Amino acid sequence: MTYQSRTTAHAHQTEAMTRLRAQPSTFALLMGMGTGKTKVILDEWGERVSEVPNLLVVAPAGSFGNR
Repeated sequence: MTYQSRTTAHAHQTEAMTRLRAQPSTFALLMGMGTGKTKVILDEWGERVSEVPNLLVVAPAGSFGNR
């Protein structure tokens, strides 16, 4: 089964995913609050779910929808 994201990525999220794939062992998402860091991680995990079967997202303030 191929992962299919339900939403399209913004330009900054696509750039973050490209950089993540270039150097996956030395990468951090240093993006501001509300910029979609969780989406980047979920999309990357969705593509690697066979290698990494479990994912835990810790969001101290919770997840909020941007309006």
